[in-house]
Amino acid sequence: MTSQQVHLIYEFGDFRLDALRRVLSRSDGEPLQVTGKVFDALLFFVERAGQLLDKRTLLEALWPKVVVEESNLTQTIHTLRRLLGERPDDHRFIVTVPGRGYRFVAQVMTRAIEEAPPPAAAAEPAPQPRDVTLGRRRLLAAGAAAMVVLAGVVFWLLQGSHAPHSAVAAAPAQLSIAVLPFVDMSETQDQAYFGEGLSEEILNLLAQSTTLRVTARTSSFSFKGRNADIATIADTLKVTHVLEGSVRKSGDRVRITAQLVDGAGSSHLWSHTYDRDRTDIFGVQDEIATAVAEALHVRLTGDADPRPGQTASAVAFERYLQGKYFLNRRGDADVARAQEYFQQALQVDPDYARAWAGLAGVYSISGERTSGVTSPEWGTAVERALRLGPNLAEAHVRAAQYYWRIGKPDASELHCKRAIALNPSDALVLSVSAGKSFIAGHWSEGVALQRRAVAVDPLAAVGRANLGVYLSAVGEWDEAIVELEKARALSPTLKDIDSVVARVQILRQSFDEALAAIERIPAGLLRDHCSALAYRAPGHLAAANEAFARLRKAGDVPVPDASIAIAIAEVYAFRGDTVAALQWVDRALLPTDPKEARLWTRGEMLQSPFLRILHPDARWSTLIARADAP
Repeated sequence: MTSQQVHLIYEFGDFRLDALRRVLSRSDGEPLQVTGKVFDALLFFVERAGQLLDKRTLLEALWPKVVVEESNLTQTIHTLRRLLGERPDDHRFIVTVPGRGYRFVAQVMTRAIEEAPPPAAAAEPAPQPRDVTLGRRRLLAAGAAAMVVLAGVVFWLLQGSHAPHSAVAAAPAQLSIAVLPFVDMSETQDQAYFGEGLSEEILNLLAQSTTLRVTARTSSFSFKGRNADIATIADTLKVTHVLEGSVRKSGDRVRITAQLVDGAGSSHLWSHTYDRDRTDIFGVQDEIATAVAEALHVRLTGDADPRPGQTASAVAFERYLQGKYFLNRRGDADVARAQEYFQQALQVDPDYARAWAGLAGVYSISGERTSGVTSPEWGTAVERALRLGPNLAEAHVRAAQYYWRIGKPDASELHCKRAIALNPSDALVLSVSAGKSFIAGHWSEGVALQRRAVAVDPLAAVGRANLGVYLSAVGEWDEAIVELEKARALSPTLKDIDSVVARVQILRQSFDEALAAIERIPAGLLRDHCSALAYRAPGHLAAANEAFARLRKAGDVPVPDASIAIAIAEVYAFRGDTVAALQWVDRALLPTDPKEARLWTRGEMLQSPFLRILHPDARWSTLIARADAP
């Protein structure tokens, strides 16, 4: 189909369904927001109007090659009925046949339309330049679909979460293990960094097995100080085994005890105590990982370089562990201390690739907190980490972050793919790669990678929030709200989670839930944005219009902040005013913006489900081309 496109149009009741463009509208032309799965269900019903469709047929058609519960189908049909305006006692469209399935009973008229593709739009005049930073652009970043992706996703993913046990529901499908942080038993209680660092080293070694699923650090370490028993930990993380231990330092001697415990029966399968000189600690993590693998009858990697980027200096290694400890804590003072320890490690061993990668992580966080400033030292750290540790997955992750920040998305994506090839089960690798894939337009790949990240790090609240954002962008709103609510349960104070929940509930037309989420958002433009989107909520129109007026006033300046312009465009688009929506998207884009800023805007444009109605317009393609311009 090169010069013409065939649109199959289905008309039933007061509705018109365009199968090619995937648009459902009322007979008066008003478009309706429909999730991808609900639209699939409606199209499947409409194409088979009058036929009795059993539940198995519907499940296989809507979720091909995926095992889902019947409740997913029930919820999808419930949402579809609500979308079509059916009351509980009024089945004008879908009739349930008890014990057998469903039938679409409305009369359907079908017609085909052939259209020439829309003509290319004329070139846009060059607007005036503006000075804008990513820090300002994130004013409403959480309100748009990329709020977690672009506003610090890489580093939020490693924050610890204190989560309820109900946060994870999937049963273990294979041999799996969680490595708990080794407890500091030293008299001075100053070796927490060593216990946690040792645990993480062992975790990373075990993760090299292709047959053993290893829970990520964030989830395993969330049990630190909670006095939970092994059975509870295993059940929460859905693992078959747990490795725990302790460290005790006295002078120059170190005693390390480790024990492998069966998750179901809490019986000890293996344990050992290691007494070492503090300068002879390198082999301990290898010995423990090997012993655990043998006890579980799994094989670790046979690669010649199973621990790339390591040092031969015990002092540099200890400084590195201290740096990692503070980097994982993420506080402002912690990041500064992490930088000091990484630099001390490099003073001892300038060729320590992992310390260079850790230092690159520090610069990346610092850039996020200083309006996106890219320091020359960041590039140097990335270059040294890659040169000294070409097979170090973390070095490629840090390179991906750096190249994205300086406006080189292709290079960023290449380093993401290399990181996955080197360590396909690392949550940081998977999450960063998911974000970059999604923003690059590879949506299915991005969602799949983030699902894998959640599988290995189930108690990371931001990981689940990211997955919810991605799912909402592709129209899977029901599943998105499930993940977002899990994220809220894991971390009720998670940054801007309520604004994302509110937006998805608005798309689902669950207005009571949307307004409840809006009430939890602090007063300001982000709350006004969500409130303006909820204009269809019963009794909320006046408040929505007032909020929208405040939002427009904030954008009524010669050169508005791009995040505000996108937010205003979303409201206009959702209210059906495509002309105004396109005008505000146009105002969000300037060719004089730095590449990184236009990448942000492009990501918001493509991912926002509220702007999806603009995609068929010829002017939309022109705007996307401007975002892609050198």
